[in-house]
Amino acid sequence: MDNRLRPGRCGCCSIVPPAVLRALARDPDLSENLRAIFERTYAETQRLRVIRDGVRRALAQDRNSMRELDRRMTFTAGAAEAVQRLFDCEHRRSLPGRPVDPKTSKDEAIKVVWQVTGKVAEFYAKVLHRNSIDNDGLDLVSSVHYLEHYDNAFWNGQQMVYGDGDGKVFAEFWRSADVIGHELTHGVTQYESGLLYEGEPGALNESVSDVFGAVFNQWLNKWPAGEPKGWL
Repeated sequence: MDNRLRPGRCGCCSIVPPAVLRALARDPDLSENLRAIFERTYAETQRLRVIRDGVRRALAQDRNSMRELDRRMTFTAGAAEAVQRLFDCEHRRSLPGRPVDPKTSKDEAIKVVWQVTGKVAEFYAKVLHRNSIDNDGLDLVSSVHYLEHYDNAFWNGQQMVYGDGDGKVFAEFWRSADVIGHELTHGVTQYESGLLYEGEPGALNESVSDVFGAVFNQWLNKWPAGEPKGWL
């Protein structure tokens, strides 16, 4: 991720760094249409960064004490389990979009996100003894089909959002289990530490998500430690 932000700002945590999107938008080897798609995705990612800064600041002010933080870092057995809520943006910007029922939907994106997000919650509960992202049963909200050919997926401080990619450089982002695990872990970092998304704390924020995305993917696939597609 590109963490070169001005002090005091917090970026929207997206899987494709803005610097990469910007470079692709200027790549003469790509078609004019693809460059335009990357330019639009870059502009939208920058817009989302500003919005997420307000969310982070509100959460930071809501932390009353280190005691409360410590309490939340242990599994809350009495809290309700997280409920999944899925939405379809129908290629628009409005979030969260139209509510959908994953049990009746024939949309592959809805089915995959439902299944894998549920596995992320299971991974946190069984392996890490954690109740959802905030350790207090926070509902897991996901939106698919964000904008047209949106070349990114992100955690915006409140929910997960998935673009469908351009079909040439990037495929649908919801197809990747480690992307889902990575981005949801940004929510954990948000609730537990409130790390700024800039400089060294931003790099640490990304590193934590990289680790847990990879570990979740390996756990999901039951890969041994030496599996090249896993942790190594």
